[in-house]
Amino acid sequence: MGLLTLEVVDDRVYVCGELDADSGSRLRERLFELGTVPDTAIDLDLSEVTFIDSGGLHALTRLCDSSAMVRVVATSDRVKRLLALSGLTEIVLGSVDARD
Repeated sequence: MGLLTLEVVDDRVYVCGELDADSGSRLRERLFELGTVPDTAIDLDLSEVTFIDSGGLHALTRLCDSSAMVRVVATSDRVKRLLALSGLTEIVLGSVDARD
């Protein structure tokens, strides 16, 4: 079970720690709670994610693919590298140029 913390400031969610299958599920649940306000976009800042595995990647891609209201606006080098290796950069980042 990965240690993951979330901090919500306005419409941006700062994600820190380890993103795996378990913590990815918790992230999705929390974002769906936040997404109950109609027409509210949620920006994910993953610049402080220190670990991500296939379970975390799966949760992230499901989240981004299933909701146009969730977008990743920043990533850590680890997240960028895994997205590039897996060929999922466009699904998760779309046209957003996520920076460190």
